[in-house]
Amino acid sequence: MLKTEDFPQADILDQVGEVARAVAENNYSDSEIEEFIGLQSHGRQGRYYRKASEILGLISTTKNISVLTPLGKELVSIESAGARREFLVKCLLDTPLFKEALSYIRLRRPTDKQLKSWFFQVYKGAEGTASRRYKTFDNYMNIIKASKIIKHAGQKNILGKYTGLGFVKTMSIKEGVARSKTTGIKTEKSSLRRDIDLQKLERANDIHMTLVSAKGVSTKLCKLINLSKHRRWTNEGRETGKDGRSKS
Repeated sequence: MLKTEDFPQADILDQVGEVARAVAENNYSDSEIEEFIGLQSHGRQGRYYRKASEILGLISTTKNISVLTPLGKELVSIESAGARREFLVKCLLDTPLFKEALSYIRLRRPTDKQLKSWFFQVYKGAEGTASRRYKTFDNYMNIIKASKIIKHAGQKNILGKYTGLGFVKTMSIKEGVARSKTTGIKTEKSSLRRDIDLQKLERANDIHMTLVSAKGVSTKLCKLINLSKHRRWTNEGRETGKDGRSKS
Protein backbone atom coordinates (compact mmCIF):
# COMPACT_ATOMS: atom_id res chain seq x y z
CA MET A 1 0.00 0.00 0.00
CA LEU A 2 1.30 3.43 -0.95
CA LYS A 3 2.10 5.91 1.82
CA THR A 4 1.74 9.68 1.56
CA GLU A 5 5.53 10.04 1.70
CA ASP A 6 5.78 8.02 -1.54
CA PHE A 7 4.20 10.94 -3.44
CA PRO A 8 6.74 13.58 -4.54
CA GLN A 9 5.89 17.27 -4.13
CA ALA A 10 8.49 18.65 -6.56
CA ASP A 11 6.98 19.52 -9.93
CA ILE A 12 10.09 19.72 -12.14
CA LEU A 13 11.98 16.43 -12.56
CA ASP A 14 15.19 17.96 -13.88
CA GLN A 15 15.47 20.14 -10.78
CA VAL A 16 14.99 17.05 -8.62
CA GLY A 17 18.11 15.75 -10.34
CA GLU A 18 19.89 19.04 -9.64
CA VAL A 19 19.52 18.36 -5.92
CA ALA A 20 22.13 15.60 -6.30
CA ARG A 21 24.54 18.10 -7.85
CA ALA A 22 23.79 20.57 -5.05
CA VAL A 23 24.71 17.95 -2.45
CA ALA A 24 27.83 17.02 -4.43
CA GLU A 25 28.90 20.67 -4.15
CA ASN A 26 28.39 20.75 -0.39
CA ASN A 27 24.95 22.33 -0.20
CA TYR A 28 23.14 20.53 2.59
CA SER A 29 20.36 22.65 4.08
CA ASP A 30 16.94 23.14 2.48
CA SER A 31 17.67 26.81 1.82
CA GLU A 32 21.10 26.07 0.28
CA ILE A 33 19.63 23.39 -1.98
CA GLU A 34 16.75 25.67 -2.94
CA GLU A 35 19.11 28.49 -3.91
CA PHE A 36 21.34 26.11 -5.88
CA ILE A 37 18.47 24.77 -8.00
CA GLY A 38 17.10 28.26 -8.63
CA LEU A 39 14.02 28.49 -6.41
CA GLN A 40 12.97 30.98 -3.75
CA SER A 41 10.58 30.07 -0.94
CA HIS A 42 12.64 30.40 2.26
CA GLY A 43 13.60 26.73 2.13
CA ARG A 44 10.13 25.23 1.64
CA GLN A 45 10.69 24.19 -1.98
CA GLY A 46 14.21 23.08 -1.09
CA ARG A 47 12.67 20.66 1.40
CA TYR A 48 10.21 19.33 -1.18
CA TYR A 49 12.89 18.84 -3.80
CA ARG A 50 15.28 17.20 -1.36
CA LYS A 51 12.56 14.74 -0.37
CA ALA A 52 11.79 14.01 -4.03
CA SER A 53 15.47 13.33 -4.65
CA GLU A 54 15.39 10.86 -1.75
CA ILE A 55 12.32 9.15 -3.27
CA LEU A 56 14.23 8.70 -6.55
CA GLY A 57 17.15 7.19 -4.63
CA LEU A 58 19.65 9.92 -5.50
CA ILE A 59 20.43 11.03 -1.95
CA SER A 60 19.91 9.80 1.59
CA THR A 61 19.41 12.07 4.59
CA THR A 62 20.22 11.45 8.25
CA LYS A 63 19.83 14.13 10.93
CA ASN A 64 19.27 16.74 8.22
CA ILE A 65 22.55 15.89 6.47
CA SER A 66 22.22 14.59 2.90
CA VAL A 67 24.78 12.45 1.10
CA LEU A 68 24.85 11.06 -2.41
CA THR A 69 23.86 7.46 -3.03
CA PRO A 70 25.63 5.47 -5.77
CA LEU A 71 22.78 6.46 -8.10
CA GLY A 72 23.27 10.11 -7.19
CA LYS A 73 27.00 9.89 -7.83
CA GLU A 74 26.29 8.36 -11.22
CA LEU A 75 23.84 11.09 -12.11
CA VAL A 76 26.19 13.98 -11.31
CA SER A 77 28.87 12.37 -13.50
CA ILE A 78 26.62 12.53 -16.59
CA GLU A 79 27.39 15.58 -18.73
CA SER A 80 24.64 15.33 -21.36
CA ALA A 81 21.31 16.88 -20.38
CA GLY A 82 19.47 14.29 -22.47
CA ALA A 83 21.27 11.39 -20.81
CA ARG A 84 20.55 12.88 -17.37
CA ARG A 85 16.85 13.06 -18.21
CA GLU A 86 16.88 9.40 -19.33
CA PHE A 87 18.63 8.43 -16.11
CA LEU A 88 16.07 10.30 -14.00
CA VAL A 89 13.21 8.61 -15.83
CA LYS A 90 14.73 5.22 -15.03
CA CYS A 91 14.98 6.18 -11.36
CA LEU A 92 11.41 7.50 -11.42
CA LEU A 93 10.08 4.23 -12.78
CA ASP A 94 11.53 2.40 -9.79
CA THR A 95 9.72 4.49 -7.17
CA PRO A 96 6.75 2.94 -5.33
CA LEU A 97 4.19 5.30 -6.87
CA PHE A 98 5.22 4.76 -10.48
CA LYS A 99 5.66 1.02 -10.06
CA GLU A 100 2.02 0.94 -9.00
CA ALA A 101 0.99 3.28 -11.82
CA LEU A 102 2.73 1.18 -14.49
CA SER A 103 1.18 -1.97 -13.10
CA TYR A 104 -2.27 -0.37 -13.22
CA ILE A 105 -1.72 0.83 -16.79
CA ARG A 106 -0.47 -2.58 -17.89
CA LEU A 107 -3.48 -4.38 -16.44
CA ARG A 108 -6.27 -1.85 -17.12
CA ARG A 109 -5.18 0.27 -20.08
CA PRO A 110 -6.97 3.27 -18.56
CA THR A 111 -8.03 6.52 -20.17
CA ASP A 112 -6.49 9.72 -18.79
CA LYS A 113 -9.67 10.26 -16.78
CA GLN A 114 -9.52 6.75 -15.31
CA LEU A 115 -5.83 7.17 -14.47
CA LYS A 116 -6.62 10.41 -12.63
CA SER A 117 -9.42 8.66 -10.74
CA TRP A 118 -6.99 5.86 -9.79
CA PHE A 119 -4.55 8.42 -8.43
CA PHE A 120 -7.13 10.00 -6.16
CA GLN A 121 -8.07 6.54 -4.90
CA VAL A 122 -4.51 5.53 -3.97
CA TYR A 123 -3.52 8.88 -2.45
CA LYS A 124 -4.42 8.67 1.23
CA GLY A 125 -3.36 12.13 2.31
CA ALA A 126 -5.53 15.14 3.04
CA GLU A 127 -8.12 15.93 0.42
CA GLY A 128 -6.82 19.49 0.17
CA THR A 129 -3.37 18.32 -0.97
CA ALA A 130 -4.53 15.63 -3.41
CA SER A 131 -4.86 18.02 -6.38
CA ARG A 132 -1.34 19.39 -5.83
CA ARG A 133 0.12 15.89 -5.62
CA TYR A 134 -1.76 14.94 -8.79
CA LYS A 135 -0.26 17.94 -10.61
CA THR A 136 3.23 16.63 -9.83
CA PHE A 137 2.25 13.10 -10.81
CA ASP A 138 0.81 14.35 -14.11
CA ASN A 139 3.98 16.34 -14.87
CA TYR A 140 6.07 13.22 -14.37
CA MET A 141 3.67 11.07 -16.39
CA ASN A 142 4.03 13.46 -19.32
CA ILE A 143 7.80 13.01 -19.18
CA ILE A 144 7.37 9.23 -19.13
CA LYS A 145 5.01 9.47 -22.12
CA ALA A 146 7.56 11.61 -23.98
CA SER A 147 10.04 8.77 -23.42
CA LYS A 148 7.49 6.46 -25.14
CA ILE A 149 7.27 4.16 -22.14
CA ILE A 150 3.57 4.91 -22.14
CA LYS A 151 1.67 5.73 -25.31
CA HIS A 152 -1.91 6.29 -26.37
CA ALA A 153 -4.00 3.77 -28.27
CA GLY A 154 -7.11 5.79 -28.99
CA GLN A 155 -8.06 7.19 -25.60
CA LYS A 156 -6.33 4.44 -23.63
CA ASN A 157 -2.89 4.56 -22.04
CA ILE A 158 -0.80 1.47 -22.77
CA LEU A 159 2.77 0.46 -22.11
CA GLY A 160 5.04 0.78 -25.11
CA LYS A 161 8.52 -0.46 -25.84
CA TYR A 162 11.14 1.62 -24.10
CA THR A 163 14.32 2.20 -26.11
CA GLY A 164 15.95 4.95 -24.12
CA LEU A 165 19.35 5.07 -22.49
CA GLY A 166 19.69 2.06 -20.21
CA PHE A 167 21.85 0.82 -17.36
CA VAL A 168 23.94 -1.32 -19.67
CA LYS A 169 27.23 -2.54 -18.22
CA THR A 170 29.14 -3.03 -21.45
CA MET A 171 28.16 0.22 -23.15
CA SER A 172 31.02 2.37 -24.39
CA ILE A 173 29.89 5.99 -24.66
CA LYS A 174 31.84 8.31 -26.95
CA GLU A 175 31.58 11.92 -28.09
CA GLY A 176 28.58 12.56 -30.31
CA VAL A 177 25.89 10.00 -31.11
CA ALA A 178 26.83 6.35 -31.34
CA ARG A 179 25.12 2.97 -31.44
CA SER A 180 25.47 0.45 -28.66
CA LYS A 181 26.24 -3.02 -29.98
CA THR A 182 24.58 -4.49 -26.93
CA THR A 183 21.21 -2.77 -27.21
CA GLY A 184 21.04 -0.82 -30.44
CA ILE A 185 19.96 2.28 -28.53
CA LYS A 186 21.17 5.84 -28.94
CA THR A 187 23.89 6.88 -26.57
CA GLU A 188 25.67 10.14 -25.84
CA LYS A 189 28.84 11.32 -24.15
CA SER A 190 30.49 9.36 -21.44
CA SER A 191 29.34 8.60 -17.99
CA LEU A 192 27.65 5.26 -17.62
CA ARG A 193 30.84 3.72 -16.35
CA ARG A 194 31.66 0.04 -16.56
CA ASP A 195 31.90 -0.32 -12.82
CA ILE A 196 28.18 0.08 -12.08
CA ASP A 197 27.75 -1.12 -8.52
CA LEU A 198 25.40 -3.80 -7.33
CA GLN A 199 22.81 -1.41 -5.96
CA LYS A 200 22.30 0.25 -9.34
CA LEU A 201 22.33 -3.08 -11.14
CA GLU A 202 19.60 -4.46 -8.87
CA ARG A 203 17.46 -1.37 -9.41
CA ALA A 204 18.01 -1.57 -13.16
CA ASN A 205 16.95 -5.21 -13.16
CA ASP A 206 13.77 -4.30 -11.28
CA ILE A 207 12.99 -1.63 -13.87
CA HIS A 208 13.78 -4.10 -16.63
CA MET A 209 11.34 -6.68 -15.28
CA THR A 210 8.59 -4.06 -15.01
CA LEU A 211 9.06 -2.95 -18.59
CA VAL A 212 9.40 -6.35 -20.27
CA SER A 213 6.26 -7.58 -18.52
CA ALA A 214 4.27 -5.15 -20.68
CA LYS A 215 2.20 -6.83 -23.38
CA GLY A 216 3.75 -6.50 -26.80
CA VAL A 217 7.42 -6.47 -25.83
CA SER A 218 9.06 -8.93 -28.18
CA THR A 219 11.17 -11.88 -27.14
CA LYS A 220 14.03 -10.46 -29.17
CA LEU A 221 13.88 -7.15 -27.29
CA CYS A 222 13.76 -8.96 -23.95
CA LYS A 223 16.96 -10.78 -24.86
CA LEU A 224 18.64 -7.56 -25.97
CA ILE A 225 17.88 -5.64 -22.78
CA ASN A 226 18.24 -8.47 -20.27
CA LEU A 227 20.90 -7.25 -17.90
CA SER A 228 21.65 -10.42 -16.04
CA LYS A 229 20.90 -13.57 -18.03
CA HIS A 230 24.30 -14.18 -19.57
CA ARG A 231 26.72 -12.32 -17.33
CA ARG A 232 26.97 -11.00 -13.82
CA TRP A 233 29.35 -8.87 -11.84
CA THR A 234 31.42 -9.69 -8.79
CA ASN A 235 31.61 -7.42 -5.77
CA GLU A 236 34.99 -6.25 -7.03
CA GLY A 237 33.42 -5.07 -10.29
CA ARG A 238 34.83 -7.81 -12.58
CA GLU A 239 32.58 -9.17 -15.29
CA THR A 240 32.00 -12.92 -15.16
CA GLY A 241 30.50 -15.38 -17.62
CA LYS A 242 27.87 -18.05 -17.06
CA ASP A 243 30.53 -20.33 -15.55
CA GLY A 244 31.47 -17.68 -12.96
CA ARG A 245 34.98 -17.17 -14.36
CA SER A 246 36.36 -13.66 -14.66
CA LYS A 247 36.54 -12.24 -18.19
CA SER A 248 39.18 -9.68 -17.28
